[in-house]
Amino acid sequence: MCSPSEAKINGVGYRLEIRHPDLLAAPMPRFYEPDLGTHPDSPFARDASNKLVRRSYWLDMHDRTLLLVLVNGIGHI
Repeated sequence: MCSPSEAKINGVGYRLEIRHPDLLAAPMPRFYEPDLGTHPDSPFARDASNKLVRRSYWLDMHDRTLLLVLVNGIGHI
């Protein structure tokens, strides 16, 4: 089994490292809150208990795509 900073895709191992000191200093204080008036189907929409409403958007993603999103950031794939 892989540790949280490691992943295997089709037998190839990947290791994720955070090197920026600002990202290591403090956890994210809040989740991203999209403007639901402009983007009602946003994959980042959350309910009253801060759970993702459209979890299937993320769960249906291929592992490689999700890894690219985590490594490169959203909008840079």
